[in-house]
Amino acid sequence: MSKLYLYKAERGKGYSRKMLDFVILKAREEGLTAIELNVNKRNSAVLVYEKSGFSIIRSEKNDIGEGYYMDDHVCRLEL
Repeated sequence: MSKLYLYKAERGKGYSRKMLDFVILKAREEGLTAIELNVNKRNSAVLVYEKSGFSIIRSEKNDIGEGYYMDDHVCRLEL
């Protein structure tokens, strides 16, 4: 999964859960054994992923150029 964003006005309405459920269903249909994703350490979505069964397996800081870094948790869901 590359990106999953919601407008602030649409948060808290269950859309994230429905989208994650769809991704999980499709991953299982494809025979995958896990899903991994990156989420910024300061993003409140970490809580959504944890409620959905994801675990933080490591942290990483990726240089994206010009002095900017992505400071993320890598989360994994075993299927």
